[in-house]
Amino acid sequence: MNHRKLTIYSVALSLITLLTFNSCAERTVDNQAEKLHTLFDEYWEFQLETSPTMATSIGDKRYDSLLSDISPTGREKHRTATQNFLNRLKAIDQDNLNATDRASSDILDIELSRSLEGDKFKNYTMPISQQNGPQLFLANLTRNITWQTELDYDNFLKRMNAFPEYVNQTIENMREGIQLGLVSAKINIEPVIPQLESFTVKNVTKSPLYQPIKDNAAELSEAVINRLASEYKVAIQEKVIPSFIKLKLFLRDEYLPVCRDDFGVWSLPDGKERYAYLIKYHTTLPLTPEEITAMGQKDLERIGKEMSAIMEKVGWDKSLAEFFDFLHTDKRFYYTDKDSLLAGYRRILDSVKLQVPQIFGILPQADCIVDEMPTYQAKSAPTAYYNSPAEDGSRPGRFTANTYNLKSRPKYEMEALTYHEAIPGHHLQIAIQQELKGLPTFRNHSWFTAYGEGWALYSERLPKELGFYQDPYSDFGRLIYDAWRACRLVVDCGLHYYKWDRQQAIDFMKERFGGTDLNIESEVDRYIAWPGQALGYKIGQLKILELRQRAKDALGDKFKLSDFHDQILNQGSLPLPALERKINEWIASQ
Repeated sequence: MNHRKLTIYSVALSLITLLTFNSCAERTVDNQAEKLHTLFDEYWEFQLETSPTMATSIGDKRYDSLLSDISPTGREKHRTATQNFLNRLKAIDQDNLNATDRASSDILDIELSRSLEGDKFKNYTMPISQQNGPQLFLANLTRNITWQTELDYDNFLKRMNAFPEYVNQTIENMREGIQLGLVSAKINIEPVIPQLESFTVKNVTKSPLYQPIKDNAAELSEAVINRLASEYKVAIQEKVIPSFIKLKLFLRDEYLPVCRDDFGVWSLPDGKERYAYLIKYHTTLPLTPEEITAMGQKDLERIGKEMSAIMEKVGWDKSLAEFFDFLHTDKRFYYTDKDSLLAGYRRILDSVKLQVPQIFGILPQADCIVDEMPTYQAKSAPTAYYNSPAEDGSRPGRFTANTYNLKSRPKYEMEALTYHEAIPGHHLQIAIQQELKGLPTFRNHSWFTAYGEGWALYSERLPKELGFYQDPYSDFGRLIYDAWRACRLVVDCGLHYYKWDRQQAIDFMKERFGGTDLNIESEVDRYIAWPGQALGYKIGQLKILELRQRAKDALGDKFKLSDFHDQILNQGSLPLPALERKINEWIASQ
């Protein structure tokens, strides 16, 4: 073979080798991506299977007859599966994945890791408060089910018949907590007793669990609805009500006597470590209580100056405390009937729906409506909450407003509350996330408190840029809500780290933001029941505002608010460090 032929042969051989190597490399990359996507799918299916009520709430009906298994066997199954998912994730080579897959991998890593870390705190031993627990979730489920077929009613009947075992598992878990010294605070268990009593009705047709039969939303035949009515009465009378009574007696006679008089997380055996975990869980940042408290105090100073400006604008020449008293007592600021209150919320929501396209490129298809909070939870519940729409479009998003004690529901707070819970707040963000294409399904439903609640708090002021808050008192209500969230940073740390008592927290909030007495007291009790969660709002809002200002400074005339909002929303809920990286990359790409 001559030199020229040898050279051609060598080049050809090298080319074949290179192509073979590249082909193998591509197959390796494809194989890693395929493994990752299989893992994503299996993880999401496991979430639905082990959290069947969550599946129901998003409109997946496959597990509608089931309740979660919270027995030791069920919990161990969940822990083992979570560890296996994490082990498989760690074994996948991340280097050559595309940006979306890397981000999804990082988010799954966080979800799995914090679940395993949280297991050591045995939260299953303290599952009940005035905010949540088996005394509420069955009735709440009736509002999340889309009643379309006879099967929907039969499935809920199966859940009612399974309820006694769920209550038995709950009680056994709480007894384990008694043995370990992990018990709830009395202040969070005492309100549960009247909640349970409200469900132990003598006439079962007055139970909220019987309401689906009365409504017959599926328009079932007379024969079918009569059959279901009979079976629902038996299940409520013989299964559900005895379970409520059993739980009430356990709480009253066995659990309350050993509950903690001190309610801060600090009073638990693992209090310091537990609170550090909860801070990281809800903020996604490694912050200390000292840093968080300082953030809250600094923001309260800013808000106080803005409050003074509005007081001057309306001609108020007395103190802030006297202005708060005026807002609480002047009849012009309160509705006298609940229908007017609900109509007021609907007017606000309808108005803002028309204007938000000016500052958003992405908008959800799912609608949002206003409805009334059920009476069984209103007394100890917050002013409002949001429920996401069903994925299949069969149920809209719902802004649920509390109509209990109208003297504690001032008109001047209604704009900020509507913008937070509905549009452009929770509904816009969550509905967009559910509808995003190109993400693994688990990311359409991921939730990071600081992102989700931070966006909703950021959204309270946003309509001001569209010309809303024309009434200065309503604009002051916006500042009340902003100060309320800044207070949370101080109060949550005060209760759970600095050993404040309940009255200290109430007094601090009364002085700083001027909410009504009922709202302040129910909020403080909520922070006691749900430590760390209240920190996410203000910390998330401040981060979004920081990123917006950074983008404006960097892009100048190129900055477009709708583009910024789309970048915040177009990948769903993110940990704050991931959100910051995303915005930084977007700024650089411009």
